[in-house]
Amino acid sequence: MPRATASENTVSSWIVNQLGWIFLALLALSPALFGANVPLAWGLNAAGFGLFAMIFAGTYALCGRALPVPVSRLAIAVLPVALLLCWIMLQASSWLPASWQHPAWAAAAGLLGVEFDGAVSVNPHETRLGALRLATAATVFVLAAQIGREPHWARRLVTAVAVIPTLWVLAAVVAKTNQSSLHPFQPLSRIVAFEGQLTGPFVNQNHFAIYLGLGLVAAWALFIDGVGLRSVDQGLSRARAVAARIADVGGRLLLYSVLLLPLFGGVLMTGSRAGLLLTGFAMLLVSILVLMQPGSTAYRRGVVLSTVALAAASALVVLEVHGERVTAELSASNGASDFGSRLAVADMSMRAIAERPILGHGYATFADVFPLYRDGRIEITGRWEEAHNAYIEGMLGLGVPAALLLALPIAWIALQCMLAGIRRRRNRFAPLAAFGGAVLLGLHALIDFSIQIQGVTLLFATLLGVGYSQSWSSREELRSISPRPTRRKRPDGRFSGSPVASAVAHGNLR
Repeated sequence: MPRATASENTVSSWIVNQLGWIFLALLALSPALFGANVPLAWGLNAAGFGLFAMIFAGTYALCGRALPVPVSRLAIAVLPVALLLCWIMLQASSWLPASWQHPAWAAAAGLLGVEFDGAVSVNPHETRLGALRLATAATVFVLAAQIGREPHWARRLVTAVAVIPTLWVLAAVVAKTNQSSLHPFQPLSRIVAFEGQLTGPFVNQNHFAIYLGLGLVAAWALFIDGVGLRSVDQGLSRARAVAARIADVGGRLLLYSVLLLPLFGGVLMTGSRAGLLLTGFAMLLVSILVLMQPGSTAYRRGVVLSTVALAAASALVVLEVHGERVTAELSASNGASDFGSRLAVADMSMRAIAERPILGHGYATFADVFPLYRDGRIEITGRWEEAHNAYIEGMLGLGVPAALLLALPIAWIALQCMLAGIRRRRNRFAPLAAFGGAVLLGLHALIDFSIQIQGVTLLFATLLGVGYSQSWSSREELRSISPRPTRRKRPDGRFSGSPVASAVAHGNLR
């Protein structure tokens, strides 16, 4: 095959670069319709990211470029999800054995005297919609991993995960303060501030809090990973060295405060207690990983600790200054968030799981299944559409084995990001941000269903994809391609033939 000319390489690089910006535009617009929690948004996002994925793959093929992340690296994450999607579609099909079909189909046929084409799922339509959402999230993860393999695009993606929620919270604040002018757009007026609490494009303030929390964790990872790194000893006097270090840390703090302050203020304005506490916990874990990184100087550890203490003190000052309002918002509660009711719902859901632990009741069918097991421990009014525990709901719909196919790859990727955040010397911000986001979403999934809201899911999939793609260095990639390189003895007595040495010589390692 003839080699591409320099001009052809320049053109293909420009095209690939533009694809990255298109991906960010799709990501920014993804939660616009009620946090992407309506069928229209699911269809638009699936079409948008699906078409983009085909264009992305086709562009690389036409330009003769290899994908940045090899398929073997993605297989451990993508293969379980592919198998899971096959199982979900089988759940929605009507040609499985009758013994596998949900008992509700036979009961309905007996009551109505009509023969139904039964399925494992109690509601095949909702199961297919759930498969569409899951496939969209998996597509976004793969795209983010491919685009984010290049270090400069990894930084752009993580920065975008911080910038996009910042823009949404600023838009929500402006809309909230000008609700009188939004009267003709009553749905928007109701959404941006539900009962005085900021919700942005989301219907629920807790989901908006987690969306902003992901942005806050990403901004914090970018800031805390780089703080104190650029101030090195360059022969300056002690006084000038101290001044240079203060200027370095102060400059970074001033730069990232443009993101950190609006995001933190937005989380407070949502009034979400879990969102505030879990975001703070995720940021603390990210800071601990930075402190655990080998080779950190005593100076840098001191700067990181001082920065964490300063951030905590600033948060306490904000809470003290606006104490009454914040306390009122954080202490507000309603029936849907009652802890006792959620425990009862979890117990009823476990009964449903115990009846069909292998086959499940059908992915994304909790709202249809739960009335069959509802009892007097919760109020008879109202409709529970979610279990407020993503793990229990996943086992109820998919069955326990299939639910593990979804949870374990995410946990494995989060673990790889955690280890990379400690071990890697360069581009650690992406694994740090991904691990922090996984902690935030993973813990919140125990008490709410924000991870099931597509606007949140797609932002998290992006963060997880770029974090995973930066969790290994080029040295590891070269060793996996050629674990035992051929070594030849040269006339001068030295050995040649190491691909790692060649890459070092050409400056291709990152």
